[in-house]
Amino acid sequence: EIQTEAILSQKFSQLSTKAEDEQKSGVINKRRRSTTTISSPIASCKKTKLNVDYADESTATTTMSSTETNEIPIYLLINNKLFVHMAQTITKTTTSISINNIRQLALFIHQAASVRIDREVMKAYLHSVMGTLKQSESHLIEVDRRVWPMQIQSLMLAQQKVATTTACASITEDQQPDCEKHLNQRLIEMNEKIQYHQNQFSEKKNNLIGFTSNIEESIQSFVQKHGVKPFEMKRNLKIAMINHDYDSEILRRQYLQEKPNEYQIQIMKRLSEKSVD
Repeated sequence: EIQTEAILSQKFSQLSTKAEDEQKSGVINKRRRSTTTISSPIASCKKTKLNVDYADESTATTTMSSTETNEIPIYLLINNKLFVHMAQTITKTTTSISINNIRQLALFIHQAASVRIDREVMKAYLHSVMGTLKQSESHLIEVDRRVWPMQIQSLMLAQQKVATTTACASITEDQQPDCEKHLNQRLIEMNEKIQYHQNQFSEKKNNLIGFTSNIEESIQSFVQKHGVKPFEMKRNLKIAMINHDYDSEILRRQYLQEKPNEYQIQIMKRLSEKSVD
């Protein structure tokens, strides 16, 4: 991925529209004076409307927080051989703890970890929206670094609840504060959920006679291996995609600041499409 972006960046540079080296200083100074008005975080969608199903906001939300569920995961079902083996290993050491007790404890651990993973993805979305996902390099062209991922655009559009004949709505830049506020509120709610599940676990284990640190470690290890690990892999992929899209959008804005002609813009689009393929 890094190599692809490097090649793309090099090709974009070759398309630069500056004709004379002595013009660089004046162009850069002029550009820096107008940094605050270069582009908006949603420049690519202010004139392009996005289709959104207003029937259910959860459609947009699910794409951002997809790990948390009230259902018992497959690996904790009573007919799962791996779970039964782990649980029976514990019940053989004490008669006061049942397999159902162990499953409840494992579920609380699983739920807390699921929300914690979703929180990391939500943080990445927020940093992208705020323009703090990546540190700006001083030697590069200055542009607005606030980027709204498509999932965030869909979520904010769904929240508008605007009934139109085209079932569409457009995003405006003045929604930036509302978007940041909404995402911060989501993070607060996630922190509360994590604390709630952790309290459930603590209360449950404290009421069990014969519960030891070794038993807790066995349950934690099982959940981490069979439940949390797959979620972490999905989280890493999501965050990598957020970073990739962020870098691509910043690169696009920097190139457009060079005032390319229509032909050069079309070449840039083709190169971008090839990098995705």
